[in-house]
Amino acid sequence: MGADRRGCAGFDMDSQAPVVRAASLADVRDLLALAEKDDVQRVGLDEVLTGCIFFMLDAPGNRLGYALKQVGRELWIQAAGGEGAADLTGAGLTVIEGQAVGLFDSVGFQTRRAGLVRKAKKLGYTIDGYILRKTI
Repeated sequence: MGADRRGCAGFDMDSQAPVVRAASLADVRDLLALAEKDDVQRVGLDEVLTGCIFFMLDAPGNRLGYALKQVGRELWIQAAGGEGAADLTGAGLTVIEGQAVGLFDSVGFQTRRAGLVRKAKKLGYTIDGYILRKTI
């Protein structure tokens, strides 16, 4: 059976210490493409990733690539995608929060995934708006 591949899913940080490193777009593009179907802005991956910096979280059997952008005093997660058996949401958000401490006031992201919202709320994130759209 192949690896469990999902958009931005969590990881038990106590069982295996993840390693985070700066990455290039080429390093993380295949993982970020996993999240393209969840593009709330509907502008395409290339536009979403414009102006981002990229990182890779590696843990045995698991990888999470993510793209960050500064938006005022907020560190914005533009896209994230992972693969492996572990749920990478908790580890990814914890690492990103650590990257933001002392430099930003908050970390934010948009998603259409209800499961990701539930996981993020358990980690202290709050819903801060809605996107309404009508196709015409």
